[in-house]
Amino acid sequence: NKIIFNGVEKQNIRKRTKKIFKISFIGRLEHENDPELFLNLYQINKNKKNMQFNIFGDGSLKKKFQNKFGEVKFWGWSKQKKIYLNTDICVITSPINNFPYVALESNSYGIPVLTAARGDIRKIVKNNYSGYILKERTVENFDFFLRKMINNYKKLSKNSFENAKKYEVNKSCQKIWRYLKIDSYNSR
Repeated sequence: NKIIFNGVEKQNIRKRTKKIFKISFIGRLEHENDPELFLNLYQINKNKKNMQFNIFGDGSLKKKFQNKFGEVKFWGWSKQKKIYLNTDICVITSPINNFPYVALESNSYGIPVLTAARGDIRKIVKNNYSGYILKERTVENFDFFLRKMINNYKKLSKNSFENAKKYEVNKSCQKIWRYLKIDSYNSR
């Protein structure tokens, strides 16, 4: 089966203006996305002055985590522009991610992605180019590569934006139309 990813709207690359890195979890606060791993990453770095941790999303675990991790900013569901204006690094902690729309959106703003997820996300995030794909889903591993991402941020951000150009809406629509024409021709 051919996989054609949803396209993303072309954005302007986001320029960082502050010394603080805004690190975000974007998604449903449910066990299958493992937001607790993100919050454990925060725990390791909570005394760092150059990091701010954000959670964009909602779910059954939100109240539990808000009470336990009050220093993390919980935004709830927000408009796309608001999310990415308040994000410098996107951390995807789910063990499997076969619909990597958050990775596509992040890259379209020049925001690199840090993940250890299996699945189609590995077709979007290019390791050591537009982010990092970790071999092990441990908080120590995420922490090591988060620091590496901060040190290489300018390069990863530029590459993320370039990577997203392959998934622009018009290009994805053209791929779908070409596929449908071939498929309808073959079924005759």
